[in-house]
Amino acid sequence: MAKTEQIGLLPYNGKVHEPPEKTSPVVFVLVHHYGGNNKTLYRHIKLVNSLGYTAVSFELEGAHNQKLFLPPISKKFKWGLRYMWADRIEEILNLVSGEKVIFTLSNPSFSVLDAVYRINAKDIKAIICDGGPFLDIIRCYLNLFTYAFKYNFFLRSLQLFFGAIYWNPLNYKAHAKKYIKSFDQKVPLLSIRAENDMLVPVKSIDKCLATYNPELITRVLVKGVGHLMGIKKEKIFYRQCIIDFLRKYELLNTPK
Repeated sequence: MAKTEQIGLLPYNGKVHEPPEKTSPVVFVLVHHYGGNNKTLYRHIKLVNSLGYTAVSFELEGAHNQKLFLPPISKKFKWGLRYMWADRIEEILNLVSGEKVIFTLSNPSFSVLDAVYRINAKDIKAIICDGGPFLDIIRCYLNLFTYAFKYNFFLRSLQLFFGAIYWNPLNYKAHAKKYIKSFDQKVPLLSIRAENDMLVPVKSIDKCLATYNPELITRVLVKGVGHLMGIKKEKIFYRQCIIDFLRKYELLNTPK
């Protein structure tokens, strides 16, 4: 598919998804969930394109079984998958010129906060987070291995131990506060959470976003669904939440 003038060739299997009818110069940068890839974002790409926006997707290293056992060392020699993800997100954001909205899912949302902090929120018009970012990282990891992967006690314990080391949750709360402090006075954020989320409790998301400017954060609860299932099971409500948020900040050019 042809690239727009503001987007060249992208690394990390980056893809540019053009809408049937482009109505805005703003580009959506999509960040998939842990274990995801370009294909798992197809509903989000379809939604973004239907609103007249170009969407950019790419893939995060170390998600699920992708090179999982390589040392998680960032470009600045920080230990942790979260820093490696932030490296990739930062690079993609810098390669897409012009105004951008970041649409991020689950755990990588924390790395999005880091990346936006690194670029001083340049050209970031808004952030949409579904199922993240969150604190209580160990508890949420345990939920993942218990309810999603359904590991037995031994495997859960093993995955929890190595997962924590690989991710690096040290100073997590302080880092979240630092990242948010740097840009929350100018970047509106839509926080989408699921009522029946067995992996990431609403309170864990609220803990992470506790210091976000209350005038710029919009919280939406999708009722009756599990983790990241809002776009699939409540797609009309989900779509309208996105539309209302974008319209509120004058980022939507399509008619009502």
